[in-house]
Amino acid sequence: MARAVDESLKDGKKITKIEWIEGNYENQSNSGVYREYWKKNKEGEYIGRGYFLHKGDTSFLIRMKLFIEDGVVKMDYNVKGQNEGKDVQFALTKHEDNLYVFENPFRDFPSILQYKFMGDTAINIVERGFENNETKEQDFIIKKIP
Repeated sequence: MARAVDESLKDGKKITKIEWIEGNYENQSNSGVYREYWKKNKEGEYIGRGYFLHKGDTSFLIRMKLFIEDGVVKMDYNVKGQNEGKDVQFALTKHEDNLYVFENPFRDFPSILQYKFMGDTAINIVERGFENNETKEQDFIIKKIP
């Protein structure tokens, strides 16, 4: 059974400030606008939704969930139209100060998700892995919006 994220962390360490993920975020670029929303549910899990708008059309939809299961902090990641509609699960492998690293070594891209919060106003997200046998990395900042 999943437990609230802020109750524990792998190896008995407690996560503090996990509520940093809660909120509404945006990244604007020449390619379009990416928006991401996170909210804590009644079970203590954090539920996220994201989408990318390109020239007024939604070209990317994602559902996310941050939770603890069997003492391990996990993130489910579900991109519409990928992985036969199934969730891909990442486990928290590193937590230092403002940095959270989630990994799934059985995936090509992304196999590593890195969330680094920058104060109370922004999160730097880095996605790493392999695509077509080549290293791929996406690095972007989402800023908190009202």
